[in-house]
Amino acid sequence: RKTSGYFRPSLGKEENRMLLLTRREGENIMIGDAIQFQVLSVSEGA
Repeated sequence: RKTSGYFRPSLGKEENRMLLLTRREGENIMIGDAIQFQVLSVSEGA
């Protein structure tokens, strides 16, 4: 599913920080619903 509605060519500081945080956890994340899936899987894993 495409999330072009949410995509912006130049990310703001908040988006960059979020990408950095998810990267630090060793997860490949796409902006959009994938972030929710990530949070859910982390919660289940814990």
